[in-house]
Amino acid sequence: TVVSVVAMGGQGKTTLAKQVFNNTKVVQHFDCHAWITVSEQSNREGLLRDMLHKLYKEKGKEPPEGINQMDCDSLVDEVRKFLQRKPYVIAFDDVWNKHFWNEIEVAMIDNKNGSKIIITTRIVDVVNACKKFSGGVHKLEELTKEKSLDLFNKRAFHDLKECCPENLKDISSKIVEKCKGLPLAIVVIGDLLSCKDRDAFQWSEFSENLNSELEKESEKH
Repeated sequence: TVVSVVAMGGQGKTTLAKQVFNNTKVVQHFDCHAWITVSEQSNREGLLRDMLHKLYKEKGKEPPEGINQMDCDSLVDEVRKFLQRKPYVIAFDDVWNKHFWNEIEVAMIDNKNGSKIIITTRIVDVVNACKKFSGGVHKLEELTKEKSLDLFNKRAFHDLKECCPENLKDISSKIVEKCKGLPLAIVVIGDLLSCKDRDAFQWSEFSENLNSELEKESEKH
């Protein structure tokens, strides 16, 4: 069964998936666990090798000899052999390729024992590709303006009982608006500003340069 978390960069999909993946009950329920970080440059063979390394490492064992020279079919066979008859949870974080599931599905043996695959992505086509096996799609929404401002105040003004000074209210609203409801962006910017002087001119300068900083942060996530 595939459980998908879909959202644009910075909305916390990886954080949510990790909370589930690392939950004590989840850890105890499954025999095998692997968290695989995917990227735009990832390829099928690399992902399968990474999976095997992590599965064997969890059990305190060495991966099969010659794993780095194995072709794709051999890697698929090794993954299926390892997972056979075992309940497992495998997470693929930040999937970009809409053909990802078609390429990886053959290795994900169906043991009929409740095994789970978690996929996080910002691309709806990735989710649609595995609809047949879907156990649920969780779409994270942007924060409302009010909730965004509340979160920002908690991070930027924690030493002032989360209350924004009068001289910074307008500029704080503009900064929060630029974060576009993305929790990660609000937290990062709020924490950064909490260390700065509460000077309206400095904060205005910071706001003017904010767009490029947010773009960099979004690319990381």
